[in-house]
Amino acid sequence: MVGLDKSKTDGYSLVGNFKGQRTEWYVEGNLYLDCGIGGSRKNQHKTYTLFTFTEDDKIDTLQVVEGHYDWAPQFWPTIEKYLQEHTRCKIEDAIEYKGDVTMSN
Repeated sequence: MVGLDKSKTDGYSLVGNFKGQRTEWYVEGNLYLDCGIGGSRKNQHKTYTLFTFTEDDKIDTLQVVEGHYDWAPQFWPTIEKYLQEHTRCKIEDAIEYKGDVTMSN
């Protein structure tokens, strides 16, 4: 995850390249979102977890949100704070270009 698009209020407000779960994709310091689905087929329960990896390959859970309609905006303050503290660029500098996200200097 590399930024926010606050013109949207659902999961599309979270800017980044989304992939299936494979541990070799995880890189220390990057921000990740996981969606866990539990419950029955007719009554699914979603839990979203925002996390990163530490230098010693441990998961650092930043925030957990139970799935409902407005789950994504609940992450915004945590994402903004993390990106401001861990990137050289400001969140406003994230530019979406043909589906790929780049950070401008």
